[in-house]
Amino acid sequence: MELIIFVALYSNNNKKCSDLRDKIRSLMVSQGIDAALITCNANLIYTYGCVVSGYLYLPLHSPALLFFKRPNNITGEHSFPIRKPEQIVDILKEKGLPLPTKLMLEGDELPYTEYVRLAGLFPDAEVVNGTPLIRQARSVKTAIEIEMFRRSGMAHAKAYEQIPFAYYPGMTDIEFSIEIERLMRLQGCLGIFRVFGRSMEIFMGSVLTGDNAGTAQAIARKANIGHYRSGVLPHDKAIFIEQLQQKGARVAMVGDGINDSAALAQADLSIAMGKGSDIAMETAMVTILSSDLLKIPETIRLSRLTVKTIRQNLFWAFIYNLVSIPIAAGILYPVCGFLLNPMIGGAAMAFSSVSVVSNSLRLKRKKISLIPRGNEVRIEEVEPINKKVMKKRFTIDGMMCGHCRAHVEKALNSIDGVKAIVTLDPPEATIEFTDKEFSLNELQQVIQNKAGDYKLHDLE
Repeated sequence: MELIIFVALYSNNNKKCSDLRDKIRSLMVSQGIDAALITCNANLIYTYGCVVSGYLYLPLHSPALLFFKRPNNITGEHSFPIRKPEQIVDILKEKGLPLPTKLMLEGDELPYTEYVRLAGLFPDAEVVNGTPLIRQARSVKTAIEIEMFRRSGMAHAKAYEQIPFAYYPGMTDIEFSIEIERLMRLQGCLGIFRVFGRSMEIFMGSVLTGDNAGTAQAIARKANIGHYRSGVLPHDKAIFIEQLQQKGARVAMVGDGINDSAALAQADLSIAMGKGSDIAMETAMVTILSSDLLKIPETIRLSRLTVKTIRQNLFWAFIYNLVSIPIAAGILYPVCGFLLNPMIGGAAMAFSSVSVVSNSLRLKRKKISLIPRGNEVRIEEVEPINKKVMKKRFTIDGMMCGHCRAHVEKALNSIDGVKAIVTLDPPEATIEFTDKEFSLNELQQVIQNKAGDYKLHDLE
């Protein structure tokens, strides 16, 4: 209801919208831009006075033209119905208007595919991102905008008051998000979690593939990723990442094929799969040897722990040198006649190195695990549990070559809580039991079933 009210208010304020368009034009002049194509809802309200399904073409030296796609009651000399944006160029030529040489698009709001499509309408024009310019023009808010902020804040405050009572024990994150979304919509708001759309696209993750749409959709659904693009060429992947980077985003790209190499090179963080192409692994900063996507969050967490450790080492090294170097230089000699013995200084430097290495070795005690929580997987850092390990040695009959040795070792290591090392000369197996000790018969049964006719005997 409030949206309808304010749309009406804007519609009755054409003079103010005209002034705002002139404000944008003055900024366009400073950057040599001779036309702008506006299509996002918030900017349409600002420049035209209401939301329409279409485009506002704003030339520098002629009246603004509205191209709308859906039937409505809009009439006027400068309003034109269209079915697709490609008709805009034909209408401009029909009206005898010059085509722009430098065109401004809403690069930070438009989806990548639509940005490319609109830019392709004017192949001879230089296309630039006009979002910063429009934001500058909109930085001084009108009285109507301020009133909209006030009413929106009141609606959000009412919804927030109910959020503590919406949660119940055992509720998953998705269920909680849905309930908050419902509360927001009851107050007349769009919602705060589902803000996907032309003007408010959020990239929590995106699937880029050269495969067909069906394959891309299936992969995106399985991975719970909301965005996917099919039939994407290698250079298009790199352009997509560049577009996100221009918006200020830090982009991580995961790929395994030759076609992903350009995108991997463009991304801020590039991750390749161990079973992928050599070019992808050569280009990427990180390679997941197991090709398990669940290792990616573990890698990110481990890298954060590593950076944290490096910062700790640098901090304490700085403090150590800040104190030790002046003492070694004799700063205390004029005060109390103390001079540092070179042998003591050397020992102190060695101790500094030992402390840095010891602090770094603490990373070996960290274990990153993925813990399922409802419909999500949460990354947690846990300390390894010191388990009692029992080691035993066995002789093995029947092994003739390295192939046999590998079969036996693989069979033994398939047992949970067992770590086995098998050698051919001598034909022995050294087995560590971490959870419980398995009997000789149990081990023999596993070897018989998974490796073949090999005999296991106690050595100790």
